[in-house]
Amino acid sequence: MSGYALGFDLSTQSLSVIVMDSDCEVVLEYSLNFDRDLPHYQTKGGAHAGENGRFTSPALMFVEALEKVFEHLKERIPLDQVRCISGSAQQHGSMYWRRGAVELLRHLNPEVGIAQQLQTAFSRQECPIWMDASTRKQCNYLETILGGPEIVAEKTGSRIYPRYTAAQIRKIYEEEPQIYQDTEHISLISSGMASLLLGEYAAEDVADAAGTGFFELQSDPPKWWDLAVEHTAPLLKDKLVSEPVYSYCPLGKIHTYFAERFGLDRKHCFIFPWSGDNPNSAAGLLLQAERDLAVSLGTSDTAFAITKQIKPRIEAHVYRSPMKPLEFIPLVCYSNGSLTREAIKDMDSMEPRTWESFTNSLLQTPPGNNGILGFYYRVPEILPSAKPCTPTFFNMDMKLVENIDYNTKVRAIVESRCLAIKIHMDRFQVKYDRVWATGGASENEEILQILADVLQAPVHRVLYYNSASLGAAYRAWHGKAYADNPSNLEDFHDFIRSKQQLSPSNISKNRKLVWQPNPEASRVYLKMFPIYEDLEKSFETH
Repeated sequence: MSGYALGFDLSTQSLSVIVMDSDCEVVLEYSLNFDRDLPHYQTKGGAHAGENGRFTSPALMFVEALEKVFEHLKERIPLDQVRCISGSAQQHGSMYWRRGAVELLRHLNPEVGIAQQLQTAFSRQECPIWMDASTRKQCNYLETILGGPEIVAEKTGSRIYPRYTAAQIRKIYEEEPQIYQDTEHISLISSGMASLLLGEYAAEDVADAAGTGFFELQSDPPKWWDLAVEHTAPLLKDKLVSEPVYSYCPLGKIHTYFAERFGLDRKHCFIFPWSGDNPNSAAGLLLQAERDLAVSLGTSDTAFAITKQIKPRIEAHVYRSPMKPLEFIPLVCYSNGSLTREAIKDMDSMEPRTWESFTNSLLQTPPGNNGILGFYYRVPEILPSAKPCTPTFFNMDMKLVENIDYNTKVRAIVESRCLAIKIHMDRFQVKYDRVWATGGASENEEILQILADVLQAPVHRVLYYNSASLGAAYRAWHGKAYADNPSNLEDFHDFIRSKQQLSPSNISKNRKLVWQPNPEASRVYLKMFPIYEDLEKSFETH
């Protein structure tokens, strides 16, 4: 097998791509920023902010971005050597195709830009995205009519959150009935992007389907939860693909539009399902079941793992793995990430402090922070479900403590996040003996040492940060091997390792040196877990 795979990642702010050769090595990467490179859509951070927590992004912006990325690639690699394409996209968001749009897709003219030809393809020009928080009414309605949040979580992997696709569709049906009636097909953003490459409405993959609120998490073969589909909106079943597919299943070959306009090989370039960003990141990190825990420390913080069996919980999420058919991804998400850490860094100062001063605070305070725990939610927190609060500190007797020095405040907030990850992942009974750290804050070695001490496992820093596009490219090559030999579905990890010629002891090229847990520090944190857990409950709102 020779040639290239393309792995896309459509995040909130950009569309990125990596080009990967047949040895699964990255040879080129490129990123288009929506605000900077497509300013005529007038987005801020890739989105439009509306009233009552509404956040959307223009569908045509995604279309135009895809074309511009191919224009860039055409000048740098022989696109006729691309053999497979897959992608990652922000989860939960949805695209609304107008009646007759599929005919526009099928008959694109390679002499004219795709965005120009699809001006009338969308019944709703703006796509609701994962940041949206305007659908609490619809969440309550759906959870009630489906039997309560526990039953919904048991069936789908999560309760229905405001950003989930089911709530978004319900809101459009209720508040924009003409748009809903004019809609021929509803895609997730991931499957919408695959549809552009395919020239037909593409199926959702199982991993991203699990973020809709109407997919049966443990179904095999994959299927929608018909009761939830029925109650989300009338005739919704007719506006979806018949059923989701496994992530390695070929959808078809590249659209003649891209073949003729950019030189891709119509006969030999396969399109595979796009998936969500978190599932693709799990693939990019090559997470293994019962071995690995990933911690992403970014604008939001997330922790996720791979398990073979799962018991969903209403305070967290469970997705399907895009790597193996019947494995699962338990995930916890925190909305107060890097910006909250930055606010703590600059606290009690008239001028912004350096990150060096933040690190020095961690160095000058002991593990356990002399028994001081901290809570600070700049924005509404997901886990626990909590309202914003100012920095608040407690001692081990659960008494409020004031007049805390700057260094103690910094360590309290960092340790509390690590304690939360440990406690919340333990509720899933997740097994792991190594941790992968990624995201901007993983550059801070002192944070990684605290993470190792609290989680009681060695921490590896990820070298290639765009793990979502990396996972998409890995999945494309793995899917191509299956398309070439459907009677033999190779193990995902073995396939990538053999391509990269890794020995059994070398788990990945995508890591840096390890931070080992300090046994004495770990014993200190063991005493803090129950105290933190009780304090966290006092911040919960229902």
